[in-house]
Amino acid sequence: MSSIEDDDRQLRVSRSHPIREDMSFQCTTWRMERYGWVALMLLTVLALAGLFAEGPLSSATAVSENGRLEIRYDRFARNGAPMRMALIIHGEGGEEAVLRFSEPLTDTFSIETIRPAPAQERGGPQGDAYVFPAEDRPLTLRFALRPEKSWLHRGEISLDGEPPIPLTFFIYP
Repeated sequence: MSSIEDDDRQLRVSRSHPIREDMSFQCTTWRMERYGWVALMLLTVLALAGLFAEGPLSSATAVSENGRLEIRYDRFARNGAPMRMALIIHGEGGEEAVLRFSEPLTDTFSIETIRPAPAQERGGPQGDAYVFPAEDRPLTLRFALRPEKSWLHRGEISLDGEPPIPLTFFIYP
């Protein structure tokens, strides 16, 4: 054996003078402390990446099958804290564009503002609908939302009766 291994063994032997020691307990404590450091570093990295608010893990984009509707939103939010959602309607002209928010979505979020304001709002048993004038150029809508329920929520947004785009949110309490 080398002298380094002998020195290491002597450091881990419990002593009773000048004070009583329990080195096996002390080594376990040091090991748990290192696990705690790793856990805190991992939590910090996840927080910076957007697990608890805005960031790459939180930011999501959903696009309809035909590409007419694009939704940019955050997957993670806090209950009662404002959040933003951007909807981009790629226009084909016509009379109007009707956005429909499913009932689970309207139950989870209160819509505080919509920019630009819709020409008309309609409520119904399957959720709320917002009517906008159709344009040949892309129309960007900015929604200011406030989550009112915590935990995992799913909802859908559709444009002009097309297949809906599913969205999933996790709302922290």
